[in-house]
Amino acid sequence: MRFQKTSRVNVILKSKELTTAYLNILTLQDEVFQFSIENPISGILLLDNENRDSLWLNKQLQKILAVSGQAISRQTFLQKLQPVEHKNFGRMTEFQNNRHATKYDIQVLNNRKEIQFYKVHCFSRTFDTGKFIILFFIERDDQIAELQRTRFQKIISNKKLVVFFDRKLNIKEIGHTTDKNLSVLQKYLQTGSTLSQSHLPANIQQELTSAAFKASRGRGSPEILLEFFEQETVYYFKALVLPVSKKEEEIIIIFRDQTLEEKRRQKNHIIATKYKQLFDHFPYGITTADKDGQIVESNKIAQHLLGIATRTTNHRKINSKIWKIIKRDGSDFAADEFPSVIALKTRKSVYSVEMGLVREDKSVQWISVSAMPVDLEHEKVIIVYHDINERVEQDAKILHLALVAEKTTDAVVITDSEGKIVWVNKAYEALTGYKLKQITGKTPGSFMHGPKTDQHTVERIRKSLKAEKSVSAVILNYSKSKREYWLDIHIDPVFDSANRLTHWIAVERDATERINRVLEEQHAKQRELETNRMALVGSWEYDLAEKKLFWSEVTKQIYGVSREYEPNLKAAINFYIQEDRIKIKSAVDRLLVSGEPYTFEARVKRKDGSIIWVRTQGKGEKKDNKVVRIFGSIQDITTMVQYRHQLEQAVKSKSEFVSNVSHEIRTPLNAVIGYTEMLGFSHLSDIQHQYVENVTASAKNLLRLLNDVLDFSKIEAGKLSLVEENCNLTQLLFDVADIVKFSVHQKNVELLVTINQSISHTVKTDAVVLRQILINLAGNAVKFTENGEIEISAHKVDETEKNIRYHFNVRDTGIGIPKNVQNKIFEAFTQQDSSTTRKYGGTGLGLTISNQLLKLFNTKLNLSSKPGKGSIFSFEITFQKTGKPKPIEKPVVPFQKVLVIDDNKANCRNLSFYFDNLGMQCNTATNQKEALQKINTDRFDLILIDYHMPNTDAVKLIQKIRMFFAAANREIPMIILLHANESEATIESLHQLKIDAHLVKPVRKAELLKLLANVKNGIKSNNRQFKKNKNLEQLLHSVDILLAEDNIVNRTLLKAMLVKLLPNANITETENGKEAVDKVKKNNFNIAFMDIHMPVLDGFSASRKIRTFKKSETLLVIATTASTDDEIKQKALDSGMTDFLIKPITLESLKIILNKYLRNL
Repeated sequence: MRFQKTSRVNVILKSKELTTAYLNILTLQDEVFQFSIENPISGILLLDNENRDSLWLNKQLQKILAVSGQAISRQTFLQKLQPVEHKNFGRMTEFQNNRHATKYDIQVLNNRKEIQFYKVHCFSRTFDTGKFIILFFIERDDQIAELQRTRFQKIISNKKLVVFFDRKLNIKEIGHTTDKNLSVLQKYLQTGSTLSQSHLPANIQQELTSAAFKASRGRGSPEILLEFFEQETVYYFKALVLPVSKKEEEIIIIFRDQTLEEKRRQKNHIIATKYKQLFDHFPYGITTADKDGQIVESNKIAQHLLGIATRTTNHRKINSKIWKIIKRDGSDFAADEFPSVIALKTRKSVYSVEMGLVREDKSVQWISVSAMPVDLEHEKVIIVYHDINERVEQDAKILHLALVAEKTTDAVVITDSEGKIVWVNKAYEALTGYKLKQITGKTPGSFMHGPKTDQHTVERIRKSLKAEKSVSAVILNYSKSKREYWLDIHIDPVFDSANRLTHWIAVERDATERINRVLEEQHAKQRELETNRMALVGSWEYDLAEKKLFWSEVTKQIYGVSREYEPNLKAAINFYIQEDRIKIKSAVDRLLVSGEPYTFEARVKRKDGSIIWVRTQGKGEKKDNKVVRIFGSIQDITTMVQYRHQLEQAVKSKSEFVSNVSHEIRTPLNAVIGYTEMLGFSHLSDIQHQYVENVTASAKNLLRLLNDVLDFSKIEAGKLSLVEENCNLTQLLFDVADIVKFSVHQKNVELLVTINQSISHTVKTDAVVLRQILINLAGNAVKFTENGEIEISAHKVDETEKNIRYHFNVRDTGIGIPKNVQNKIFEAFTQQDSSTTRKYGGTGLGLTISNQLLKLFNTKLNLSSKPGKGSIFSFEITFQKTGKPKPIEKPVVPFQKVLVIDDNKANCRNLSFYFDNLGMQCNTATNQKEALQKINTDRFDLILIDYHMPNTDAVKLIQKIRMFFAAANREIPMIILLHANESEATIESLHQLKIDAHLVKPVRKAELLKLLANVKNGIKSNNRQFKKNKNLEQLLHSVDILLAEDNIVNRTLLKAMLVKLLPNANITETENGKEAVDKVKKNNFNIAFMDIHMPVLDGFSASRKIRTFKKSETLLVIATTASTDDEIKQKALDSGMTDFLIKPITLESLKIILNKYLRNL
């Protein structure tokens, strides 16, 4: 037959089918049948080779193994074998189809938990219905073989101690153990001795003997716990007693260490006991629930608060619908809102939820509920209940009080007994910036105190609150926005009917203004006292009614008298030395009569005879227009006067030294610059011209460095001040451009002047200083810019009836300045780094000087810069308006359309602005291609062309334009050439091109208007010729000049320059001031150049003497000096000189002075 298989397990043979299979085997297999009747079979096991997970056992084997049912799983059977026997069983159940049985020894744990030894005979047979294996178990009762003993010991871990006993409890063998604690026990056992002869304590001997007796009598395998002491150390061991064989009645005792587990168990027992006591006697109600929300346990307080008995409580669920729970507002609590349900679901604690439990009599028990998730064996959440009936009632009273407090202007805050906020009024919210919902449940100190809050005051308040007493205090708090404010606070406790604290009420008033005023007064007094002590400033007071003079301690110290000294007014005045006594007496008299205050410095002769300098001041107090009290201060300034004198001397010495050095340097420098300039006009080769230009550039650079040092020296000495005069800012900006444009045009750089239309006022300012600032900034831009453009600009930012504020910019496209060094460049003698100094030169004083000069205008220099992109230096100045300049009349010009051809877009923009204001339509082109396209498609009657364009040849462009108009048989428009300088080469090019007119860049609006006006006056576009400026010799046929200079080199140079500019002039030379006076006395001169520093008679003295002559009224006396000191300049003017020339003198500077005066001769 074939055995059926179930669907739930892989293959499980039914018990009845396996029984049938066993009977068939016995019937068909004689050998198996014969074996079964000849041997004492203890048990039979059968399995189907195709269903090896299902086994069949006869009833005898079931009983031995303590299993129920004839059919069991393979896994269940293996659990009855020792682990080392699992492989054995695998070999037994292999299908071998042997004729004779295969034999195995095996150990089985029987129903008494004893180890029994069996001989197993295995038969494998094949039938029509399948392959089967049958195992016969025959119990072994003979002496355990040594092999079996060894195998048994291998079963036991080295962490256990195995001891073999015979039936008389003689120790036959002691196994090996590695356990430290078991080694302690092993010391008390000895092979060959009996258990009673061991050194074990008597109680342990007795327990082991009793257990061994039970095991040997077939009463199971007892396991007992032994408590063992050695040297005040307690050990715990478990002893498992196993019978091995009936015949020999051999016993095995397996000891294992249980010390750690037992101590832990005892500790847990103590904890559990304490927990139970705490649980039962906790002052709040406690309930625990399992994972399903079923209440496990409740203490008596919880039962009382919940209003149910133990038997009822423990049969409810925490979310049961039996509970009727309401909120403060009377609405129902949903079951999923219960704290216990939330904690169980989210595994997060929920604290202090107020719940009203409605009882059967409709009364409400108010409780505060907290729930905490736990992870115990049975309990999964703990719920704590706190009776808050009285608090709810008290809150109702507090709410009524709050309605009243809401109307008060003082801040009111109500907290619970623990100091946590429950309510605040609107005044509190306005004062602190916190809303009630933001701070509910917080203590005021947790968010109101800050770093300056006085901790002593905080501690005093805390102690009063701890004692449940009222307290008042003034304390510094912080608002939500971190604003500091002072509070005058009063706190009162609120008690219930049982005199238990329920709330605190604090009334707070803002005392910030009052406290700050008090603190400021205190600080002022303290500062005054400290300052007076440090600065030796004493005070005095004289009461006119009492005729009594009071001196402070410091005042007495200054006069050198003792603390006990009693001063009087007469004696006080007599302390001053004779020269100053009259001054102080007069000042005190005026003060006594009219109350006129005084302050001056004087000398005092102290008690010890020493002389000191003091600064004294006095004031008067009047009552009914009469002085009733005078008071004042006195300060010892002796050290300050000495330092001031030393500083004045040092500054004077330094200034004189720098001035002398400047003079000595400028004198030879004058010759170097002058002669190289003159040499440049002579016939030289190209290389010689280059050498001359290099010498000139180096000399001028040296002059610039010298000027920087001198300007800085003047600023340090405080010698610079503003001299305001009317100034046209437009003219000033173009003057600055004129000064720097020569240096600009030596590079591939465009110079722009952009003046907003709002620059229309003439202002009052120091034009010299303002010009120097802009020149410094523009010169700095030129130095650090190799390509691109430099723009000088100004525009209006604000205006009132009397004043106007302008913003000035100097922008460049130079190397730029890194962010980390931008602040440093305003420091004296500082550039970006040493490499910058080496490459670009200079002292590093230019920006420092400019910034210092701007301080005279009450402003400062600003910087915006990016490395590689360029820099913008800017500042703003407020000027006093002096009226608007006369508007320039717009000329009527015969031009409608103009084309500006310039590669610089900013210059195109500026010119377009000019032409738009004149009512002309202006187009622009930035290159030749664009220009020719516009000329071809449009008609222009005026064209402006830049002479210096990088990618366009202006000469060829002009030729192309003329050819185009000639070919088209159209009138050639007027062409104005824009160029950067008026060099002879440029002027020659203009002649060759036959240009109608030219303008020097940057173009001034006034020059443009003048040129257009000339066109209106009849100059034809086809025959206008460029004319050179007239030289001075054309203005004057002859002029008589006196040249007074002691230095032969500079005298010769100045004469050469005059001859160059005035070839027809008559020049008389002299080498000192006395000779100059004599020459003027005997001759008539138009102009005299007078060196200031000359032997015999200096220039100042000579000029004064000359001015005594009547004939000198029309004589121009021009001072020549190497000094740049304003005092020297003023002294020159005071001595009768007309003007002055600063050395080194150049042809340009000489030409300017001559043009200034000789035109009017």
